[in-house]
Amino acid sequence: MSIQTWNITFVGDYFSLVTTVEVEPEDTPEIDPKDFDALEEVAIDLATNILSHHYGWDMNKLATVEIKGEREAWL
Repeated sequence: MSIQTWNITFVGDYFSLVTTVEVEPEDTPEIDPKDFDALEEVAIDLATNILSHHYGWDMNKLATVEIKGEREAWL
């Protein structure tokens, strides 16, 4: 399986932020590569950690409305 690109959307009361991350299912051998719900959680965690590390934002507190992931379609 190849690298999957995920668009992660964080929605708060007054903002919407979208960031893109890449997940390689082989890096998470404990997760079935076809379990898209589990891979979505990995992608959300990755995006949350990147934004926290780079900007110092706690997206779990800021995104009070919704956090969701969407895998980009395969070409």
